[in-house]
Amino acid sequence: MNAMCKGRLHHAKKTHELMAFLLYHQLRIYELLNIHHDGDTKEGHTRCTQKMKPIILCGDLNVAAEDIDLKNPHANHKNPGFTDQERDKFRQLKASGFTDSFRFLHPDEIAYSWWSYRFNSRARNAGWRIDYFMVDDTIKDRIKDARI
Repeated sequence: MNAMCKGRLHHAKKTHELMAFLLYHQLRIYELLNIHHDGDTKEGHTRCTQKMKPIILCGDLNVAAEDIDLKNPHANHKNPGFTDQERDKFRQLKASGFTDSFRFLHPDEIAYSWWSYRFNSRARNAGWRIDYFMVDDTIKDRIKDARI
């Protein structure tokens, strides 16, 4: 589907290397993009850089952007979800005009949104923060709360 559809699935793609989908909702004062991302898709980023209204980009981006966003950054460096390439892409997204709403309000707080089912990870709080609400920089001062 080439055109964005109000409140509908915009893009779904699955190959042996990639699974991603993008849901789009056009609301009165902003646009909401809900993404599940298991790789590098250009569709969502292209749309975000050609915006008409402020955009809130949310969902499972499957990247821990900073060291604080996972329990064991050194042991996980170069693992999927924490590669230099993935983290660079996330930085590019931020540089294109987006603010991580949670980090904006809680720059030093440790909180995770995903834990492995292995090794009793949840009980040990050995998790990753891979889910985000990225807010258009033009409306970041309107963020009132962000929690995980």
